[in-house]
Amino acid sequence: MSAILKAKDSLLKEILDAPLGDVVTILQRHLNYQIKIDLIEQNTSKPSSKFTRKISISANNLPLIKATIKFDKNILPKQIMSQLLQKTILVGDILKLNNIPNEKR
Repeated sequence: MSAILKAKDSLLKEILDAPLGDVVTILQRHLNYQIKIDLIEQNTSKPSSKFTRKISISANNLPLIKATIKFDKNILPKQIMSQLLQKTILVGDILKLNNIPNEKR
């Protein structure tokens, strides 16, 4: 029983420590299902500088994780904001590349 709890704790820690894009890889490795990440919504509070993205991760079309990513262009450097707005790299990867911690709940 103890080994099962350690394995679950290890998986949970791995998911919480990973950028959201890497969570897909982790889940595929552990669940053996097709895992999909979808951008549900992205908006800007006008005239505010705050952006919100809502993302869903699903396995076989069943939702597993929903994430809300928030960032403020007045706090982040212009280079990072440019990367975020181009949407060519996942948010978690951009934060990781720029040594910016992110909080998961």
